[in-house]
Amino acid sequence: MDRISKLMGKVLQQRGLGDHAKAAHVSFIVLQWIEENFPQFLGDIEVESVIDGSIHIAVVHPVAEQELTLRSHELQEYVQNSTGMAVINIRISRAKRVAQDS
Repeated sequence: MDRISKLMGKVLQQRGLGDHAKAAHVSFIVLQWIEENFPQFLGDIEVESVIDGSIHIAVVHPVAEQELTLRSHELQEYVQNSTGMAVINIRISRAKRVAQDS
């Protein structure tokens, strides 16, 4: 009997949703790391895309961008260890939306 995780993977692949599910999982892992390391910026950071081992992250505040850039290597290792995905690079850029004051 197959485990549910293997069965889900097979079904998602058959339906053409395997890549979307992997991207969603990686996005979740990235946000989990951000919540643990930069909880003050959680609402101002968004994973925009996960394509072919490249993660694009958009941030609102320049301070968040700088902090995330400084620790992007740690994030890369965390994602690789958590998901098994080979992360080629992490791109961090300023988001187009305006920061909301708390």
